[in-house]
Amino acid sequence: MQMKHARVLILGLGISGESAALLCAERGAHVTVHDQREAGTFTDARARLSARPVAYQLGVPAPDPADYHLVVRSPGIPARHPALSRAAEAQVPVWSEIELAHHLTPCPVVAVTGTNGKGTTTALIADMFHACGITAHRAGNMGIPLAPALAAAKPADVLVLEVSAAQLENVHAFAPSVAVIANIQPEHRNLYSWQTYHRIKASILRRHTDASATVVSYDDPTARGLVTAVPGRLLYTSALGPLPARLDGVYVEDGRILVREDGGERELLGVADLWARGVLANVVSAAAAAILWGVGDRAIAEAARAYRGKEHVLEFVAERAGIAFYNDAKATNPYSTLHAVNAFEDRPVVLIAGGKDTKDADFTALAAPAMRRVRHLILFRETAGAIHRALVDSGLDLPTTVTEDFTDATATARALSRPGDAVLFSPGTHTWDMTPDYLTRGVLFKQLVLG
Repeated sequence: MQMKHARVLILGLGISGESAALLCAERGAHVTVHDQREAGTFTDARARLSARPVAYQLGVPAPDPADYHLVVRSPGIPARHPALSRAAEAQVPVWSEIELAHHLTPCPVVAVTGTNGKGTTTALIADMFHACGITAHRAGNMGIPLAPALAAAKPADVLVLEVSAAQLENVHAFAPSVAVIANIQPEHRNLYSWQTYHRIKASILRRHTDASATVVSYDDPTARGLVTAVPGRLLYTSALGPLPARLDGVYVEDGRILVREDGGERELLGVADLWARGVLANVVSAAAAAILWGVGDRAIAEAARAYRGKEHVLEFVAERAGIAFYNDAKATNPYSTLHAVNAFEDRPVVLIAGGKDTKDADFTALAAPAMRRVRHLILFRETAGAIHRALVDSGLDLPTTVTEDFTDATATARALSRPGDAVLFSPGTHTWDMTPDYLTRGVLFKQLVLG
């Protein structure tokens, strides 16, 4: 679609919507942004867009999509939104921001999806590309807007995208050169059936050809099942042990990260060389993507060794009286919390979890052997009872304290912990009744620890 003079309706004025408005307006489109929230909410966003001819419909019903050539749907806009139904009736195309990026990017795309770990994997891929001199631009679901990435991108560069289910809902021509599928676990059950969620995640492979490439975790049977007939080159990964002899890929064996390719095997680096906790699965996936792009082993190993983690993802905050405090505020589902606990093989965990369940989470996912590393469980707010019942009903009755207030939960964890413990804040759900996003709650936890 030619953007110049096209009438484009952007639904939602968050990070994604603002970026989409800028991208379209810069290319000569007549842009209207709609958001059901009041205009006063968007003072900063409108100031940033003030140099562009963007019209706004804020705090009012959405305009009729039939009056536009294109609708761009932000990730937070639900599928049942009336404007999307009207667009379908009027046969007006609806794109996600990822589809928009596909049509506007001058360079090839590496796309990473999965239920958990995709942001860390995306960061590692970009680091590995940079280590060998390739300019890589990160963007997507991690909160990094597309507009500056696309503005800076040149044909010889690579766009590395973290792609959520919501961003894959309205893709049509999107065709990444390399697709990475980290894992697929039940998530967003308030929005999708398992079958629908599975189908949406699989759509990252819809436009694959013999020239495409795929990385998939062998450790995840659901993800593995997506690639049985996918065209192009395929590498498997495993953070749990060797791959079957017939499969090429990147895997872990005897404390080493190994590559099997074209009948030969070689070592990339040792597991002990990794500094950040809980990143082994991310490293093997990122390494496989980098290998498919032609990045050398030395650059891959250098980037993996140098990686220091992401803020709010198993982030070391401080050590106080022999007790280590870790901030995993980005954990918004039980699988992510379980992964965080699993990263502490070397010390007992005092776990702070809970919040407000907005996604119909399955807390029985926490009832896994790794949770026996939790010496004491501190639960807070609305989901405290649901988490405790799920564990007890599954036969895992951990020592548990329930608090109403997050400040009290953090203080209780500090009081109950011993030298050598790790106090881990990994909520396993949202806390929108307490903070607007995971960034805010992560900052709050760090303030409580450091204060």
